[in-house]
Amino acid sequence: MPNCICNPSAMLGPVMALFVCLFILAVPAGAVTGDVTGGRINPLPIAIAPFLAGQGGEEAAGTITSVISNNLARSGYFNPLPPESFIEQ
Repeated sequence: MPNCICNPSAMLGPVMALFVCLFILAVPAGAVTGDVTGGRINPLPIAIAPFLAGQGGEEAAGTITSVISNNLARSGYFNPLPPESFIEQ
């Protein structure tokens, strides 16, 4: 079994291969260009019906409805409609 520490010519091949790979990766293939014309997303209007609860769960139902509505609004993708604008009440 050859000892690579004492034989520098045995390391020449792998070192040269490493340098060739690094050179190929370092040479840019070409400039990539692009235009960004807008970054505005129009939020989708969404109706979130209030949860119905019975036997003292009205407060929890209202909390769940407001949490869902606030989370969707904060995402930026949705615009929760006010409950007054619903067709059916």
